[in-house]
Amino acid sequence: MIRNALDVIPFVTVKGILIPSENDKERLLLLMRRFAWACRRATTVLWKGFESKEAYKSAYEVLKDYVYAESAVKHAKLILKGAKVNDGKPYRKQKRIYLISRGNRWEKQGNRNVKILRGNRFFRIRVKYPFDEKNKWIEGTADFGVFNPIIEELAMLAEQNLDGYSVKITFSGNFYVHVSVPIELYLKHTKIGSAEGFRFAGFDVNSDRCSVVILDENGGIVCRKTAWFSQVVQHGYPRERAWNEIVSEVDKLFRIAKGYSVKTLFFEDLFIINGKRVVSGSNAKSRRKCSRFMKSKLLNWTILRGLKYGFDVYLVNPAKTSVAGEVIGRRLGLDKHTASAYATALRGINALKCLQTSIKT
Repeated sequence: MIRNALDVIPFVTVKGILIPSENDKERLLLLMRRFAWACRRATTVLWKGFESKEAYKSAYEVLKDYVYAESAVKHAKLILKGAKVNDGKPYRKQKRIYLISRGNRWEKQGNRNVKILRGNRFFRIRVKYPFDEKNKWIEGTADFGVFNPIIEELAMLAEQNLDGYSVKITFSGNFYVHVSVPIELYLKHTKIGSAEGFRFAGFDVNSDRCSVVILDENGGIVCRKTAWFSQVVQHGYPRERAWNEIVSEVDKLFRIAKGYSVKTLFFEDLFIINGKRVVSGSNAKSRRKCSRFMKSKLLNWTILRGLKYGFDVYLVNPAKTSVAGEVIGRRLGLDKHTASAYATALRGINALKCLQTSIKT
């Protein structure tokens, strides 16, 4: 089984700072509190086994708007899905406030309740306020920094009903707006270059290291390398500094891959695992490492970074890759993570050949 990464990660979230008008700050905070409350109620209803219709009614009683209510129910389902994957219960206590509005290209400006309008310097943001018939909109401005060109084009496409976008607004000292952007549009503006080569590379991503093995078309090892960042998962290590170090180390692997004429990257398809934790750990130290830098988040970022470098990225079935890696490692004298990357690359090459053969026939 092999999947193109573009099909697995169809959207990328872009973050900007939101500045509501002075008179609308309190109204926006109230709306966000109401939405978080509605989402908590919907989560409780679904957790008790009731149908989505009952959860929608519960959310609508709080929000008085069907788009907000639908968005709350969809978010509640995601919370329950995450709880199921991690074998736990949903955390239903209202810890943070937020607001979500789903969008599509048929809505005016791409989203019915949260609209992004183009301006001279900043973007105008309009948020529907369902609790006041006379003053139905909250006004504000937003700046997405280096991502402004992406949002500019997305807003233009939304005006022409060619695309839509979902929006999430959060509050942490300041207001922030998170916009869901199609991966093709994101890569159009952020691509670092193109990979012109013929070789393959397999990656093994972990919370403290990232291993890569470069293979030729016959499956022979051309190069192997491991980027270490074990210090960043130590307790008390500054999060921002840690992430910068991870970015720096993993980027070195991509530059090495380009230097060896790599065209295609293979990663384990951990997104298909159901009912199990993506990251496991039997002791407190391992669990602390995983809680600070989740493997799924690092894997997402590494895949996206590979796409930005212009590689063709594929995800392969991870079943028994580690077991195969241990056997290969003993034979070739490789550590288990490097051997796992090698096994992933071999499986990806074979699956890609089978896929290409089936397409031709």
